[in-house]
Amino acid sequence: MKYVRLLLICWAMLLSAVPYVAPYAAPYAAPVDEARLNSLLTALEVQSMAMGGVAVGRGDAPPYVRNIGSARLQAGAEQAARADTRYRIGSISKLLTAIMVLQLVDEGALSLETPLKHWFPELALAERITVADLLAHRSGLGDIKDLPDFDRHWMFEPRREAELIQAISGMPRRFEPGTKAVYNNSGYLLLSFIVEKAGARPYGEALQARLVRPLRLQDTSFDITSGLKPGEAASYRWENQWTLVRATDPSVPQGAGGVVSSPRDLVQIIRALFRNQLLKPATLQRMLAVKDSFGLGIYPLPGVGPQAWGHEGVIDGFSATLAYFPQADIAMAWCGNAHQLPRDVLVAALRSAVFKPDAPLPTYAPKQVRVEFSVDAGRPVPDVVSVRGNATPLSWKQNWPLARDAATGLWQGQVALTVRDGMPFEFKYLKGEDKWETTPNRSLLAVPGQSSRTNDVFNQNAAYVALRQEVLEADDKLFAAYNRRDVTGMAAVFSERLEFFHDNGGLSSYRENLAAFETIFKTNEPVRRDRVAADQEVFPLGEFGAYHGGSHRFCRTARQPESCQTYRYANVWERTADGLRLLRVISFDH
Repeated sequence: MKYVRLLLICWAMLLSAVPYVAPYAAPYAAPVDEARLNSLLTALEVQSMAMGGVAVGRGDAPPYVRNIGSARLQAGAEQAARADTRYRIGSISKLLTAIMVLQLVDEGALSLETPLKHWFPELALAERITVADLLAHRSGLGDIKDLPDFDRHWMFEPRREAELIQAISGMPRRFEPGTKAVYNNSGYLLLSFIVEKAGARPYGEALQARLVRPLRLQDTSFDITSGLKPGEAASYRWENQWTLVRATDPSVPQGAGGVVSSPRDLVQIIRALFRNQLLKPATLQRMLAVKDSFGLGIYPLPGVGPQAWGHEGVIDGFSATLAYFPQADIAMAWCGNAHQLPRDVLVAALRSAVFKPDAPLPTYAPKQVRVEFSVDAGRPVPDVVSVRGNATPLSWKQNWPLARDAATGLWQGQVALTVRDGMPFEFKYLKGEDKWETTPNRSLLAVPGQSSRTNDVFNQNAAYVALRQEVLEADDKLFAAYNRRDVTGMAAVFSERLEFFHDNGGLSSYRENLAAFETIFKTNEPVRRDRVAADQEVFPLGEFGAYHGGSHRFCRTARQPESCQTYRYANVWERTADGLRLLRVISFDH
């Protein structure tokens, strides 16, 4: 079970990503390059970056499958990872649960509008929470993972259905059912029990009957009893060596995170889903209808290559990603039982290996680099300066003071590092202590190999200045349209997957924002927005785009003197084929 990154997708994108109805696009028609995948996985294994398995397949051809590292490391019982090694897949279990619920809908055993009170009348607002709300994380129920001591001991003990229901029932409600979406494990616990009640058989038997036997899967199951079963991997974390992680009892996550599977089985499942072999076409379309970031047990996944659909999962030391790329008709699965490399970076490297054949692949080997950087002009040297790249430092040379460049006015600096090629990092320079400290930032989706330069020099100056200028120009374009009250002009800068959070107004979508601005421009007096030039921060987010934060002033121009207020914002810009588009906004300090 995990907290998942939130993404929003518009209907136009949905219509372009419907299941397997057209040939894949020409840019993605090249065969899967198994040599590139082998090179990447060998590097991961040699440098002890991860243990696990991957499967990648196009069409109906047998997928490429490779496992690296060990399934178990206990002395005297070590087992190498193999194609049939079974991994806990965490929240990818939710996708399987959603498929089984929707199969019951197709069979008429239940409806998406069936209220929760039909099975669990003791839960608060059960008459207003529907099956669809549970599937789309719109129930408003408290998340069972927020229980006191959940991570310390609660999740390691066997739990019965009545105990789980009682725990959920005693948690405070997050919001009114159906009003918004917040990722929620409790809803999928309840859906696990609904699969059992509506289908009249235990969850594990339903999984066998509905997915395993029809698809002839080899490695997928759910067993409610504790302990490792034959063929299952244990999970580990890195503490200068791989250390065993205590396992969550499977009775706790149930169908929200307790399924075990393999990459080869997961690829087969998602292929079948998008070929309408598991659900009626109309039901699959309903599953893919995204609202407030989520479909029904599935969601869009960002990253290198074409649009992907799937799910991610984390439990104990396991992590997994399952993705299907309709434009390329490619399915990809990663199941890991140990990671030094953050999963998001590992999956980005896998996607790059498949969809960017000319991109260099990371070696993850230690290397010496020198990072040169620039920071904001127009103010004294900051107390803290963040420097970002794509390698986690093994060591670094401290006491590189900042100096101001007379020609550009930018603060310049550099730091010598021993790094691993292909891993993200963030550094902070602390003025008061005149030193650097490492602060790994796992949200940076770096392009594998980007740090490689002639003579191992990594120079961010020119790229940083160009990116900063590009972001500020995009911001100027957006607010030039705002200042002239031009909704169409603003829409041209927004991503259609925009999520906008206002500390007074809450969360809104692309369409909701356009409608709101239409109303504001028709009914409110003119307002001009001015950026506060001395308070702007721009940071690269790898190939994905850029972060932009700072302050801006809004002035009511019809009043004399003008009435102005200053507020703060934090934006994420996504790089697209048409330039930067505004994807996320946090507007605060109102």
